[in-house]
Amino acid sequence: MRIATNTFVQSTVSRLQNLENQQQTVQNQLISGQRINSMEEDPTTAARILSDQQTQRQLIQYQENSTQAQGIAQAGYDALEYLQDLSEQAQSIVDFNAFEDTDSAVFSVQIDALIEDALRTANGQYNGDYLFAGTDTAQEPFSLSYTDNDGNAFLNADGDPVQRYVYNGNDSGREIAVADGVAISPYTDGDTNQSIADFLNAMLDYSDAVAAGDTAAIKDASNVVQDAENVLVDGMSNLSMKQFRMETLESSNAAKYSALSSEVTALRAVDLNEATISMLNIQNAYSAALSTTSMVMDTTILNYI
Repeated sequence: MRIATNTFVQSTVSRLQNLENQQQTVQNQLISGQRINSMEEDPTTAARILSDQQTQRQLIQYQENSTQAQGIAQAGYDALEYLQDLSEQAQSIVDFNAFEDTDSAVFSVQIDALIEDALRTANGQYNGDYLFAGTDTAQEPFSLSYTDNDGNAFLNADGDPVQRYVYNGNDSGREIAVADGVAISPYTDGDTNQSIADFLNAMLDYSDAVAAGDTAAIKDASNVVQDAENVLVDGMSNLSMKQFRMETLESSNAAKYSALSSEVTALRAVDLNEATISMLNIQNAYSAALSTTSMVMDTTILNYI
């Protein structure tokens, strides 16, 4: 059975157009060096590339979050270290080997100045958020009060009301996502924050003891200040461990990002040898189609002579 001429022509034109499209695709690959320039060329591989790129964007966000968290943790560490330095300054003011009652008032004033500096540091902020308040940012975390957080009055040994430093924050700080499935709070915990209030009160007692000129009371108060300082050092250690963990996660995120970049490049990159051979095959097929068409058309015309 002879195929109708118009049917053959339509089929041939369609084949030639298809070969031209294939040739254009391979030519674009050779020019750009990319195997995939549109979703339609390879939907499965293109979807994989898009997924990898989405993961990379998430890794970038994690790195930005980690940088922010590292800054918070470092600011907290620096503040605690400064409080430790103020503690040592306060304890070095009194030389028990040469202490005289006449020095009491002067030394007490110096310690009070250190307490004021410590309070400013304890109520310090980083990017507008209090460093030692947990998630409660409505008020300064440390303040003088005649009552504790339960409303109980502070009384001295004689039963008279006195002011003490209280912690107004809560037990935990905001967590920040720094890796897939990992969120870390770069803030100190509630126990450490409470220890800052204890430190401030120990400094108050130390100043009162110095002002009274009671050597025994001064030594006792100095020991309490030292104990409070040790707790601050523990807080510094905890922040250091958090920083180390975040640095480790940053390295892991960077390695994952690099691996994904290599994978995306490999998925996109064209194999030049393969593409060149493909181009030659398409061109040969195109030439063959034209040649076949020419012979058939000549034969068809001769049939009517």
